Amino acid sequence: RPVGDFTLVNMRVGLENDPSGWDAYLFANNVFNTVGVFAVSTGGTSGGKDLANATMPRTIGIEIRKNF
Repeated sequence: RPVGDFTLVNMRVGLENDPSGWDAYLFANNVFNTVGVFAVSTGGTSGGKDLANATMPRTIGIEIRKNF
């Protein structure tokens, strides 16, 4: 079944230090906390009920990496 259009905004900013091999990033996925449905299925496997896959909520975090 067709679903409506929506836009997700993700951001990532970071620092990379090549000589030492350390990287650090701050990220935000789904910055505006958009709720969107990207798939809907009706089917026999769900007892005749409609199932929908929706976007993940806003996620904010840090990532730190070290290359050895």
